[in-house]
Amino acid sequence: MPLSGMGAYYNLMAEIKIKGLLMSDEEVTANPQSKLLTMILALLVLQFGAIGFIAYLQLTASNGEEVVEEEVPAYAPELIEVGPLTINLKPDQQGSHILYAKLLLRSDTPETAEFLNTRQSEVHNQLLLVLSDYAVSDITDAQGKRELMDTLARNLNETFAEQVPELMIGKVLIKDFIVQ
Repeated sequence: MPLSGMGAYYNLMAEIKIKGLLMSDEEVTANPQSKLLTMILALLVLQFGAIGFIAYLQLTASNGEEVVEEEVPAYAPELIEVGPLTINLKPDQQGSHILYAKLLLRSDTPETAEFLNTRQSEVHNQLLLVLSDYAVSDITDAQGKRELMDTLARNLNETFAEQVPELMIGKVLIKDFIVQ
C-alpha cells in the first residue's frame, strides 16, 4: 500500500539509507534510480525549507504589527469644562463690562485631569483673578483672545506646579465668551 505525505518521505529516506549502506559508491553513482532518488530527496528538502521560511516570515511580520499597536499613548488628553465664569472686567473709557465665559482646559496628563476635576474651586478662583485684570479692548478681537488663552494656560501651570509637579494644561479653549 503506497504512503503519501510525510510517511512516503520517511520511507524514501529509509530506503536511501539502506541502499547507501548496502551499495558501494560506484554502484550508487552508476545506478540511475539512486540519482533519481537523490534528486527527489533534494527537492523535498528544498520544498520543506521554503515552507518553513515562508511561515517564519509570516510570524515575524505579525509580531512587528503588534509592536506598532503597543506604541499607542497610554493617556489621551481630556477636556475639562470650567465655568460658567462671571467676571467684572477692568473699566476702560467705555465704562464697566462683564464677561460671561465657559472654558475648556486640556489636561495632558492623568494627574492634571484629576487635579482639575477635584480642585475646580481653586482653578475657578485663579481664572477669575487673571481675567479681572483684562479690559474689554484687550479681549474683543481674535488675537486678544488667543493671547488670553495662552496666558491662562501658562498662569495655571505656573500657579499650581508646586502642588502638582506633573500638572500640564496643554491648552485653554473658549466654549462660551460673552462681553456686556
